[in-house]
Amino acid sequence: GIFGIPAIDWLKNYDHPFMGVIALLNSTLWFMGGAMLIFIAGLKGISKTYHDAARVDGASVGRRFISVTLPLLTPVILFNTVITLISNVQAFAMPLVFAGGGSGSIGTITPILGYRDSLAMFLPYLYQEGIVDHQYGYASALAMVIFVITLILTAVVLVIFQRFTYYQGE
Repeated sequence: GIFGIPAIDWLKNYDHPFMGVIALLNSTLWFMGGAMLIFIAGLKGISKTYHDAARVDGASVGRRFISVTLPLLTPVILFNTVITLISNVQAFAMPLVFAGGGSGSIGTITPILGYRDSLAMFLPYLYQEGIVDHQYGYASALAMVIFVITLILTAVVLVIFQRFTYYQGE
């Protein structure tokens, strides 16, 4: 390591198998660029007249953000939340790669779900059961359960956000 600090073996730390999950969560930061572009587009879509009216009323910068910008960004926040939720439930490639799987090694030497199943997520588990272990009926049922879970989680997010979402012009 640098400066005499030992390197952390994130993916094969047998003392702390949860380190692989931390590394996987850190890797999701790579995908924040798309969400940020959507937020920037949402910010550009807010009419300046709202901010001008709040400024004339004497609102500070913080008050304008909380009372004008944030409510008008709620549709964008809802969209990003739903897309992120669905993409995280569908995570497959990153856990598979982090567990050591790859061309020619899937299901043979390295377990698909990582050390002590520390990277067990829905789709890699589905792949393990259906493709590697040839449990096709179980994998099909599991796929339906994953679909229902995704549907329920998305519906919960939509119901929660329905109360707080404000659309321009309403």
